[in-house]
Amino acid sequence: MARLLVDEALPRSLVHHLRAAGYEADDIRDLGLRGQPDERLFEDAQQRSAILISSDLGFTNIFRFPPHSHRGLIILRLPTFLSVSKITEVVLRSLREVPLDSLAHTIVIVEPTRTRIRRFE
Repeated sequence: MARLLVDEALPRSLVHHLRAAGYEADDIRDLGLRGQPDERLFEDAQQRSAILISSDLGFTNIFRFPPHSHRGLIILRLPTFLSVSKITEVVLRSLREVPLDSLAHTIVIVEPTRTRIRRFE
């Protein structure tokens, strides 16, 4: 099963809900990576063979984070007014729709009503 690494801008409880749903997930805050630059988080995700979940659109820059170099990125494009429970609901719905084991070299964009997958081969 694919590992998930959750960025610090997302609710801390998201990892708990991911684990309860059967996913192997870690929060960067629990790994001592709070406040680290995006490049460091990206590097750590790759070292852990993890898919990074973030709301930071900077990770969609394919020149800074080349798709051929990662296990997958899941970028949340959600309104800031969404409750934590709604964010969790949207993320879990999207993860059920996307085969995580096939996300290497992809960027997944999660929006409230749809999930888009951009593959780079």
